[in-house]
Amino acid sequence: MYLLTKLGFFSIVRKSFDPVKGEEVKGEDFQVRAVELQDMYNLLNAYKAHPDFDSHKHHVPHVMETHFADYRYRMQVKPTEMSIMFDVLMRSIDYMNFKRTITKNYPDQSKKAKIYEDFRQAILNIQKD
Repeated sequence: MYLLTKLGFFSIVRKSFDPVKGEEVKGEDFQVRAVELQDMYNLLNAYKAHPDFDSHKHHVPHVMETHFADYRYRMQVKPTEMSIMFDVLMRSIDYMNFKRTITKNYPDQSKKAKIYEDFRQAILNIQKD
């Protein structure tokens, strides 16, 4: 799943790293991936500020850097923690125009506005076919 948000751009899949096999395998955990470290920090800071986050029950996922992968930054997230992250993302939708909001109010995200417009245009082209 791709998520274009005011916190950042994320790809979310369901897989884990199996240290015994030394490879990624399908698992119950989610893997949240990003190309920019700041995006991960934005999500984690919002996650820790969420009213349902309890530092005694939930842990803060560790961001791993993988230079060889298509998404440089990754974190493993348990399903219970992912539900809080999804709620964080849902609560972040407080705008009527996404691109205008990130361009005007989120300097660390504004550079993505052109990419998001290109993505939007590509999707609209599918609709026209």
